[in-house]
Amino acid sequence: MSTPPCHWIDFGNLAIGIGTFTLAIVLAIVNWRSSNRDRKVHIADKRHDWLKEFRSDVAEFLTAMDAADMVNDFGGGEEEKRNIVRKQYLIVNKLSLLMDEKSGHTDMMLDHMAEMTELIMVNNQADTPDEKKKYREKVQDARIKIFEVSKRIISEEWEKIKKLED
Repeated sequence: MSTPPCHWIDFGNLAIGIGTFTLAIVLAIVNWRSSNRDRKVHIADKRHDWLKEFRSDVAEFLTAMDAADMVNDFGGGEEEKRNIVRKQYLIVNKLSLLMDEKSGHTDMMLDHMAEMTELIMVNNQADTPDEKKKYREKVQDARIKIFEVSKRIISEEWEKIKKLED
């Protein structure tokens, strides 16, 4: 005697197969989303590190310019001036490599840095109090321009970090 076929068993096997396949698809989607989010978090962490370095370098540039200005005012030695200029060029080159060439901020930032460098290193011969006052105003304006561009760059990068953009 043969046993009659049991359609319920066939249906159960089919249901198990479909369930397993569906579970595999769901797990693949969850894994893909998780790895995508992890990648974005990793990029945001690297961008945050970049921001720290950028801030530090801009502050270091402004400090070097202040030191150069003081050396000019109080008559420092030639070796001291050369060291400050060397440090300043190192910082400018580092910042130019750090910044994105495609953004409009790079050229603006480097132009303002060059303007400040030229003011302090070349055009600082002010003899009268009025000339000295104008010189200080120009240096302060250059400093403000550098701060403004830096803040725009930092603000844009923070927005990217908050939104976890690539």
